[in-house]
Amino acid sequence: MRRWPSTTLRAWLAAYAMLTAYAVLASAMRLPAPGAGITAPLSLMAFTFAVLHAWLAWGARRALSLLGLTAVLSWAFEAVGVATGWVYGPYHYMGLLGPKLMGVPLLIPIAWFMMSYPSLAIARALWPQGRKAPAAALAGLAAAVMTAWDLVMDPMMVRIGFWAWEVEGAYFGVPIQNCIGWILTTFVFFWLYLRVEPRLPGRASAGLRSGDAGLPALAYLTTWAGNALAAVQLGLSGPALVSLFSAGLLGWLGYLHSRS
Repeated sequence: MRRWPSTTLRAWLAAYAMLTAYAVLASAMRLPAPGAGITAPLSLMAFTFAVLHAWLAWGARRALSLLGLTAVLSWAFEAVGVATGWVYGPYHYMGLLGPKLMGVPLLIPIAWFMMSYPSLAIARALWPQGRKAPAAALAGLAAAVMTAWDLVMDPMMVRIGFWAWEVEGAYFGVPIQNCIGWILTTFVFFWLYLRVEPRLPGRASAGLRSGDAGLPALAYLTTWAGNALAAVQLGLSGPALVSLFSAGLLGWLGYLHSRS
């Protein structure tokens, strides 16, 4: 059995974890701080890991189907949201995330997928073994896992200045509507993917070891932990604590179940 795919994935995830740790802890260690510019490289690293793991675990067509649905639908929801305020509440992106298309940075669909694949993997791990998961139920669980991450990510990114809310929201400055919009967005692309997945050719994990099933959960936990620590440094201990008992707990349970 080929071992290089597994070794490559583990090395890539380790590099992502180390860069995340450096980005968060550099100032405390009196090292040169990377600043907001580190967001794009970190997002691309997490995105690449998600694509590679999905490709190896599911096969190309299933991996690309989730990627395509996530990218297109997340961008569409975001474009409508920026233009109208209907989906998440009134907000706009600043210039720190690079080029935009219809007001939405091109990096945003990448960021949605980098967490959608781990969120679906965690949801599948948490689903009771031996019980068939209806598409709507599994999509709802995956949407909850992904939205749990936003409970710390959104206030933290707003504090840095990546985007701005045009109203003062009830959740640490973020509108409650944003949480509803996240559930809606993620549920739609997860449900659509799960509906078409049985029609797509899959394959047994190619070159992956049994323990590699837990890597997506570790990627999710790495991203969450980096965001939570950054939030604490920015004076947002409240969102960090909330996320500990939501995203942190779900990610850890997903990791444990994926290895059982």
